Amino acid sequence: MKALFSCILLLITLIEACKRTPHTSFSIGEVAIHMPDTTIEYYPKNYQKTILDTLLDDDNNIRLYLSIATRMDKIVSQCYEDDSTHFRLLNYRDNTLQVKFMMDEEIILDTSIVKEALRQIGDEEFLKQSILYSAWINDYDKETQTVEVRFNVLVPDTDWSYLFMLTADKDGHSKIVLDEIH
Repeated sequence: MKALFSCILLLITLIEACKRTPHTSFSIGEVAIHMPDTTIEYYPKNYQKTILDTLLDDDNNIRLYLSIATRMDKIVSQCYEDDSTHFRLLNYRDNTLQVKFMMDEEIILDTSIVKEALRQIGDEEFLKQSILYSAWINDYDKETQTVEVRFNVLVPDTDWSYLFMLTADKDGHSKIVLDEIH
């Protein structure tokens, strides 16, 4: 019964402490507890979607549509200690990449890419800390009507990254290759 009462008292005290300002001191019995000042930030703060819709080949009416959109439910957090009482919690939101390759308004390839589906990574620790960051058109070969899109998956604020290359051709064949690891 004493243990139950102590747990309830501790729970009530912690709830009350959370209602206070981030930089607070309070007491439980004779023990003083100091709550550190924590700043929480999100990158990006709100949903974002970047679209690149490009006519690659005017003669053959070949178009590429790239979209990179925020996954609001997937974040990677990093905590930094500014000093003993000030902390920063940085939350980076993950992204989804959508690629559409079209010829004469007919969709030849339509695929969505998330980092968890990239079997080439094979490193669970990296996947926990990383986000799909950006994508760009690297090359288009007019003769073979093949497009090359590059995208990267990285751990924010580090140089740890995986660079991928997606190639797609006029017949709808595509492949994703791990290009570099940094």
